[in-house]
Amino acid sequence: MKQTDETGEVSYGLHEVFYSRRKADGWTEQPVIVVGESVESVRWCLEKMALALEKPVLDYETGKEVT
Repeated sequence: MKQTDETGEVSYGLHEVFYSRRKADGWTEQPVIVVGESVESVRWCLEKMALALEKPVLDYETGKEVT
């Protein structure tokens, strides 16, 4: 998600996004972190995060796709 703070500074983070009828209708307040019970589970998480980078970027405030 793309987030712009009150000074206009832009940052990007990976958030869990929840969809209803193919529209984003909720997301985690904080970006997700990588933790796991094993190296393999951390690797799996990182692979899923890399796949998420292929999806459209959403605006943190509105949930709409950023162009």
